[in-house]
Amino acid sequence: MLGRMVNAIAFDAPRLGAWIGGAVLLALAGLYLAARVREARLLRARPPPGRLVGGAPGRRIHLIERPGADPAVVFIHGNPGCSLDFVHLQERLAGRRRTFSVDRPGSGWSERERAPLTPQAQARRIRAALHAAGAREVVLAGFSFGGPVSVAYALEFPDEVRALALLAPVGDPHSPMEMDAAQAMLAWPLWGWMASWTFAPAVFPAAARGGWVKAFAPLPVVAAAAANASPLIGRPLCLWATAADWAALPAALPELAQGYGRIRAPVEILAAGEDHVVPAAHPRALAAGIPGANLTVIPGAGHQVMHTHPDEVLAAIERALARA
Repeated sequence: MLGRMVNAIAFDAPRLGAWIGGAVLLALAGLYLAARVREARLLRARPPPGRLVGGAPGRRIHLIERPGADPAVVFIHGNPGCSLDFVHLQERLAGRRRTFSVDRPGSGWSERERAPLTPQAQARRIRAALHAAGAREVVLAGFSFGGPVSVAYALEFPDEVRALALLAPVGDPHSPMEMDAAQAMLAWPLWGWMASWTFAPAVFPAAARGGWVKAFAPLPVVAAAAANASPLIGRPLCLWATAADWAALPAALPELAQGYGRIRAPVEILAAGEDHVVPAAHPRALAAGIPGANLTVIPGAGHQVMHTHPDEVLAAIERALARA
C-alpha cells in the first residue's frame, strides 16, 4: 500500500508542481496589479509639488524650490527619504535664502532607471537638475545618506559648492551601514525588483512603524513627518532604490574618504548624540578627514534631527554660510 502511495505521488508530482507554480505566479500577478493600482492612486492624490527637471524622461529629478537670495541651500535627504523631509525648513528660510529640496534618484517623485547609482552618480544627476533650474553656486545640506552625496558633489565640482552642512551624515568607510535581511533581499538582481513591485509594498506599512521609531529614538516619532513621507518611501521604485543605494555604498565610500582632505569649502557637521541609525564613527570620520570641519553634537537627539532640532540645523547652515 505504501508503495502504491509513493508511486501515485511520484506520478502526480509534475502536475502538483505545475499547480503550485501556477498558484505562485497568479499570486504574484495579483500583488503586482494591486501595487500598480496603489501607485496610480497615490500619484493622482499627490502630484509632484515641485518640478521634474534635469534629464530625459526616466532620469529626471524632482525639486521643490522656494525663492530667496543666492547661493541656494540644497537639502538632500537620507535613505529612505524624500524632499518633503525639509519643506518646513524651506519655509523658514523663504524670502531670505533661495532653497531647493531634492528627491534623490528613485525617491519621492524623482525618476530612475533600474540600475545601482553611487553617491557620485547621484551627485552628478542632482547637479544637472539644479543647473536646469538655474542654480550654479550652492550650499549643500546633506542628511544621512545625503552626506556622501553632498561630499561627492563638493569633490567633483568644488568651484560650485560654497559650503556644506552635513546632518547626521554617513561617512566612515570602516563602519559599514548594516542592511536588515528584508532590505538586503530587495537589492538582489531581478528578484529584488520583482519583490519591490509585488509583496514589498503590501508589507511596508507594518514594517515602517518600527523603522520610524528607530529613526526618532530616543525621542518620540513626529507623527506628521512620518505620515507625510511614508506613502512616498513605500512606493515600489523607492523600496528598490533604497536597497540598491545601501548595497552600492560600501564600494563608493573608500573613494570618497580619500578625497576628504581636498575639500576646501567650510563644513559644519551635526551629529545626533543618541543616533540609533548612523553610528557616531561616521560624523567623527568626516570631521577628522575634512580640513577645518566643525563638529557639533546635539545631546539626546535621535537620527531625524531636521524634525526634532530644526533650530540647530538652520544654525549649522548659517555657520557654514558665514565662513564661505
